[in-house]
Amino acid sequence: MRVADVSNYDYNIDHQQADPDAWVQAFKDAGIEGVIIGSQNMAMARWQAAGCRDRAMPIVATYAEPDVDGAIHLARENSARTVCIVIEPGGIQDINEVRAAVAKVRAAGMLPALYGNRGDVLATTGGAAEFTAIPLWLASYYDDHRIISNVDWWPTLWGHQFTSTMFIAGKNRDVSEVFQEEDDMAIDSDTFRAFMKAYFVPDPPGTPPEARSGFADKDGKPIPPDQAVLDAIAAHLTTENAWAGGDHHHDLAAYATGPAVPGGAQ
Repeated sequence: MRVADVSNYDYNIDHQQADPDAWVQAFKDAGIEGVIIGSQNMAMARWQAAGCRDRAMPIVATYAEPDVDGAIHLARENSARTVCIVIEPGGIQDINEVRAAVAKVRAAGMLPALYGNRGDVLATTGGAAEFTAIPLWLASYYDDHRIISNVDWWPTLWGHQFTSTMFIAGKNRDVSEVFQEEDDMAIDSDTFRAFMKAYFVPDPPGTPPEARSGFADKDGKPIPPDQAVLDAIAAHLTTENAWAGGDHHHDLAAYATGPAVPGGAQ
């Protein structure tokens, strides 16, 4: 999937065009299929996100440079579930801060990716297994704009930012090829539990035994037990929360057995 970065640094030129129809259409004409939006300034980012969202330009992910909380909020507001953590000057370059950022993204029920070039990423993470388990959005440019889908020093690439000089809508843009679409990214049990903590609460006091499922919705209404629990969660995933976007479907049965899910937050 061909995607372009939309950062706050693009705001002035995009805003000068006034009507987002112009720059979003220019993206489409250049073969751009989605965008990744930075959260440096939330007011700017929300204006850019609305311009894309309202014109059927998918928001694939957000990135934190270095505002992780803002990137999480922006992703949630725009039905993206991947938050990219920038490892470079201006982003995060302390290993403990990267670790904390990853934990925040996971606690929000979202999927982290790391962004940076080989030197910055390895210098910060040391290639430790806890980080190499996270997909990498690689920044690496070649004169021929070649696209790399794998490297021998990192197990999985989320995407490859292969140019910073594609001229679209009045300026040079960062453009990437994203390899891991959201439905292809594994949801492990820890991420699922984090989602449950973020979006569901235990049955409210006084819930009759026959109505107890271990979960209530955000308004406190009990979710029916048994298979209805799976149905309610599946509907929630595809209509309302940070993983929304009607084409996203996830097999939840594996998480509904055993101690991991019943009773709510574990």
